[in-house]
Amino acid sequence: LYSYAHSHTVSSEEKSGGPTLPFLQVHGKQLGISPLIIGSIFAIVPLLYLIAKPIFGFIIDYFQAWKKSFIVLFVITHSCYVGIFFLPALPGAIMSSDHFENVSYALLPHCDKEHHASEIALCNGIKDTNCNWICENTNFSTRLSFYATERKTIMSLDTACLINVNDISPSRKYNTNDNCNVTCDNFEDNHCLYTSIIFWSFVLLISLGNICMHFYMLVSDGICLAILGQNERLKYGMQRVWGTIGYGLTACISGYVISLWPQEETYKTYTFVSLFAFILVSIELVCCSKLKASLEPGSTTVKDVFALLKLKFVVIFLCFTAFSGILHGVTFNFLFWYLEDLANATGYTDKIKLTEGLLVAAQNCGEILCFFLSGNIDYFFISHK
Repeated sequence: LYSYAHSHTVSSEEKSGGPTLPFLQVHGKQLGISPLIIGSIFAIVPLLYLIAKPIFGFIIDYFQAWKKSFIVLFVITHSCYVGIFFLPALPGAIMSSDHFENVSYALLPHCDKEHHASEIALCNGIKDTNCNWICENTNFSTRLSFYATERKTIMSLDTACLINVNDISPSRKYNTNDNCNVTCDNFEDNHCLYTSIIFWSFVLLISLGNICMHFYMLVSDGICLAILGQNERLKYGMQRVWGTIGYGLTACISGYVISLWPQEETYKTYTFVSLFAFILVSIELVCCSKLKASLEPGSTTVKDVFALLKLKFVVIFLCFTAFSGILHGVTFNFLFWYLEDLANATGYTDKIKLTEGLLVAAQNCGEILCFFLSGNIDYFFISHK
């Protein structure tokens, strides 16, 4: 049921979205944005286009500018998505792995309080966190500051120092000259991140991109149905199945090439994604510019909408859609996030993008089946309404 509703409602089936759309959230993670903020962004944005969709639909119906609106929104959407991947990470290290082995507490220096405070205030890349030490004779917690110039977090004499350590330090109290295993929390650089132009650019681009995407998918559905004609609308699934095939295929190709692309271990670059998306968008623009479809204005009124809500199969479909939206919100926003955390914990980060691409392709296999069966399913509900 989820795949069926998802294939009818989720607007990510076009092939030009395959290289960019699946990787937006994990790129936000790479920038240092927390899961709470990512979830908040994607919770607020739907409210915006829920309000704007009827207004935008009325404007398009009034001016009958279907084709121009579709092309403009299409370009804005993918320009925003590609632009997100050009946003640089904030200065400083990235917590690629929260676990360090064979670290000697006694070798780490103490931070200079005045210098540390000034660098934190200036957001020069110094990042603080809380770390738990597991040693042979004792366990304890300390606060550490990392000031590495590299992306990768390294715990050494030159890249980390101890914050607010008392005179009776653990090294004197417990003889912690032995090598220990250390587990650290995520960096506490919320002030620097959430007041930066990088973060607000991410919010603006992903919000504008998502809003425009839902607008142009609204127009594209109307164009698809106009091409099919009044008597062939149950073949909508057979038409749109090619979009979901392209989406899964391009996402898989993108993930594979990102895994092969020379780059840092902790900071993935999306150069190929940007180039691939540009090529696909250019091809689709050429096709859309030659598209000919006569769209006649409908006579739908608010009264007609309420009449539809009295039909049993419409209510069932709306329930499936709501259920699909709940599951999609969790999987789309955080499934890849979980996969990357799992890859960091197990040491398989070199092929994580390929895994993510294959996962998108596997999901689309279920959608392809539902698209093939959608006409028969819709006919069943219509004939038993």
